[in-house]
Amino acid sequence: MPIRNRSAYAFLAPYLIVFATFWVWPIISSFLISFQNTRVNPWKFSLSANWGRLFGDPAFYNALYNTQIILVIQVPVMIAIATVMAVLLNSPLLKLRPLFRFAFFAPVVVGEVAYAAVFRLMFSIDFGIVNKLITSVGLPAVSWFDNANAAMALVIIAVTWRWAGYNAIIILAGLQSIPDDVYEAATLDRVSKTQQFFHITLPLLKPIILFCVVLSAALHRAVPDHQSRRSGRRHGNARSAALPPGLPVSELRLCVSRRLHNGSARRCNLAAQSVGREGAEMKSKSQSLLLRKIALHAVLTPLAIIWLFPLWMMFIFSTMPDYGIFSPEIVLLPSTNFVANFQDLEAQTGFTRAMFTSISVAVIYTVLSVLLTSMAGWALARYRFAGRSVVVAIILGTITLPFAVVVIPQFIMVAREFKLANTWVALIVPPLFNSLGVLFMRQSFSMMPNELFDAARVEGVKEWQIFLRIALPLARPTMAALAIILFLVSWNNYLWPLLINSRPAMMTAPVALGTLIGLTKVSWGGIMAGATMLTAPILIVFVLLQRHFIAGIAAGAIK
Repeated sequence: MPIRNRSAYAFLAPYLIVFATFWVWPIISSFLISFQNTRVNPWKFSLSANWGRLFGDPAFYNALYNTQIILVIQVPVMIAIATVMAVLLNSPLLKLRPLFRFAFFAPVVVGEVAYAAVFRLMFSIDFGIVNKLITSVGLPAVSWFDNANAAMALVIIAVTWRWAGYNAIIILAGLQSIPDDVYEAATLDRVSKTQQFFHITLPLLKPIILFCVVLSAALHRAVPDHQSRRSGRRHGNARSAALPPGLPVSELRLCVSRRLHNGSARRCNLAAQSVGREGAEMKSKSQSLLLRKIALHAVLTPLAIIWLFPLWMMFIFSTMPDYGIFSPEIVLLPSTNFVANFQDLEAQTGFTRAMFTSISVAVIYTVLSVLLTSMAGWALARYRFAGRSVVVAIILGTITLPFAVVVIPQFIMVAREFKLANTWVALIVPPLFNSLGVLFMRQSFSMMPNELFDAARVEGVKEWQIFLRIALPLARPTMAALAIILFLVSWNNYLWPLLINSRPAMMTAPVALGTLIGLTKVSWGGIMAGATMLTAPILIVFVLLQRHFIAGIAAGAIK
């Protein structure tokens, strides 16, 4: 790794400028503001105005307690479910792998407003389908929103449903990066699948799982059949050819012929017995393989149905009038009111215009953010320079910080100091940096051979040309996966556009949906129609590009 301070700083500068301006400084500013009494004009220093009030407020400790309870329960449960999902998806016995992968990842594309509204309808005490199912078996209905314990359980269920699939995809990428030779050697030593999981898979997945835990706390490639490989290696080419179960007639005839010829009856009997035992073993293995395949699909199929059920209900609600949604009957089939619901949504919010705004913002944001994170990842992966470890530490540290920490000082800076409220710049530029994207691109670039870039430098190729013409084309799978993730971040962004924009003409689609929830009369059918319109295009994109998405994550995952 060459020492190129000038080149490294040139690649890092655009990212660091945005990062320092709209993230680092707001963090510092939020800390300074915490010592100011902002209820007077001008602001005055006061230690007790905020900190004293915070530590003396029982609501703070109650909120902290609830957060810790959710964190301690939800994150381990979600990571455990994600790990099980990834292991099952990685099985060579699995059929229709893309379909199952889609089922578990699909909730990720649903925005906060959309999935909050769906769960609100599904878990309503009066007309929610969950309580309808509970009461149908003779159990009392659960007040999910009024009971504190039930509400906490609902939060855990909703968050786990949305993010378990995302973590499963990352863990799946880690699984597919484990060398097959490790499992082949363990199989030759007759190590069971369960032992392989606990003594091989989990230890090798520790970095990935830890990464998912940290990320969660702050916030197709087929695998070879190890059984067939083992058979080929142990018995050689002749015996690796599949023999039918039982003793073949041709072998008996051969044995009789040899006996008549040289009198070796005993040797033929032994050969026949050996073939018979091998046939019986193969029959037993075939039956065991069939049972494992049935068990695998018996576990994954209902799990996939559960994960897709809220999305299906979102579509069902979008086709129903409001009185149908509130019906005491259980409705699982679509109706014919989608067009009317969308027209109502359009009349109240101008949703088509909002969709166009969201598309424009998301596309521009994705292109710029991929470029910035790629440049920063290239510098951190391929150069040694002064301050490199500090930059990496800061980027890693900020991953764990929630957006709520900086949103207020960031808003003050953009709206009051920069006077950029209600502009395209305010919608796009402040969220541009993405620490996770930098880490993904850094990992992808670091896996490329040094000889390739050294040869280019010997030929006199400039650093920027090496980056643009060699590095970026090689990193296309990771860039594609990152682009999907970043597009989702911008597409479903609700809080920042809500704060920084007050012009209806620049309203994004999630904000448009959110405005309906605050009205006296809530058009649930319109909200569900809008949620369906927001979710469907992203699901289609993922179906078409999921192989590239998985390959990109595999190339950029932490190993």
